[in-house]
Amino acid sequence: MRLEYSALKYVVRWLVGTVLVLPAVLWADCSFTPCDSSADNKCELGATSVGQFQVCMNISASYQIWGLNNIDLGTLTPSSSVPSPSSMSFCVYSNQDDQKFTLAVDSASGTGGNLALREASAGTIATNVNYTLEVATTGGTTATFSQYGTSQVFSPATGSAPNPFVACSGANVTAKVTLDSGSFKDANQGVYTDTLMLTVKAG
Repeated sequence: MRLEYSALKYVVRWLVGTVLVLPAVLWADCSFTPCDSSADNKCELGATSVGQFQVCMNISASYQIWGLNNIDLGTLTPSSSVPSPSSMSFCVYSNQDDQKFTLAVDSASGTGGNLALREASAGTIATNVNYTLEVATTGGTTATFSQYGTSQVFSPATGSAPNPFVACSGANVTAKVTLDSGSFKDANQGVYTDTLMLTVKAG
């Protein structure tokens, strides 16, 4: 996320890191025993000979996040009120039966555990503008993150998972950024940025 304040101007951009977890398909441990002593599985010499074997496969848990875009809060001036929240939508895929997934949030510029935009130009004192990140799934869970290093289990509406093998055309997750009014009003001139990393994993 990037916030620029120059000659009484603010610009915010959000740079979101993506994490892709797509494990390979694993073979299950076939427990069936071919050619044992049961009537239909003896594999014996005779007028007929019957044997059985098992075909096994185990599909591992898979997740994908894609279709992310920067969030630009525009050119801002000092004000008694914060600008309206800005949002973007993206895709998350989970192959779980209930499509649940856990979303973890980390911040490159956050301080003291709080999500924050940071400005640290040469020769100036670093200034932070705190913010919150609201994440909502289509027809499912909504959660607000104010701190980094935290996570939340999300339950999208059944059937809303997008196809992970094509471009994100049916986004099922929305992220919205809201600046903290107190730190926004105290911010100095400069370019403010944060890079968020969103990790999708088992729910």
